[in-house]
Amino acid sequence: MNVEKFPGDVWYYTDMVSDQEMKIILQSVDSVNDWVGVYDDGHRYDPYRDKSLNPYGSVMLASRKNFTINGPQQNIQYDPNYEMMADIMNRVLEEATEHYAKENNLKDYQRMHPFQSIDRHLIGTCYQTHCDTAPIGVDSRTVLIYVNDNYEGGELSFTLPKEGRKIIITSGVAADHSGAKVAYPPNHEENKDLVDYWIKPKAMSVVIFPPDGLPHSAHEVLGASKYMVKAYWQLSDTRVEQWTSNPYEGRTEEEIQRVNPEGFVIGDYQHQDILSGKQIVPDEYRTVEY
Repeated sequence: MNVEKFPGDVWYYTDMVSDQEMKIILQSVDSVNDWVGVYDDGHRYDPYRDKSLNPYGSVMLASRKNFTINGPQQNIQYDPNYEMMADIMNRVLEEATEHYAKENNLKDYQRMHPFQSIDRHLIGTCYQTHCDTAPIGVDSRTVLIYVNDNYEGGELSFTLPKEGRKIIITSGVAADHSGAKVAYPPNHEENKDLVDYWIKPKAMSVVIFPPDGLPHSAHEVLGASKYMVKAYWQLSDTRVEQWTSNPYEGRTEEEIQRVNPEGFVIGDYQHQDILSGKQIVPDEYRTVEY
């Protein structure tokens, strides 16, 4: 297992499986013929579109395969045709999260729920700059397994807090002209002032990062479909009542003041362009600026 840590508390795990295990995974994915559409999200899917017309926006068309057949999450049963793949997936998740917990000195953390499904993103799809949804008041992480890497594009890029930079996140996603131009590669000239760094994930690699307050983007997939496991890791055994994709939502004025009286803090940067912390607007933080 190889581990790299990137700015924004992003952890990247590679070399997680053997060649034989990789072969089992890819053969299992290739054998699936009952993918079920999960979302289009109102965005017109057209891999041959004029990218210059909306380089910032999402073009989402995904399908999902659930590999379980019954049972609650505590007692999952897998389709017998995919048990070997599920064993590998669960081992990879366990090893990555155990390492992350140890390196971050997490005590009494809750183990991740077992692997259940894979998403397939078609050629031409991309997802605009966004912050992931997270439970309010409960520590959690986004955990992604990138199953294959035989496609072009599809990079995961991050935009960090920076002096003079303003990203407007509304209901979780960046406003146009605010985030990265996801119709173009992250290293394209069009993205030189919008993207700080990116990862082109290797097959069966794992990426772990905090879901809220870290704007990131999925750039356009080219050449072949991208397969991913999207997982959410709740670190404590707490019942979640509310979710948000904005870092101030659900905090009391006292809590915001304690974080920073002039703005939200991510890393070493203060963000005074966001809510001041001295006032909570009635519709509760639908828009956040970085």
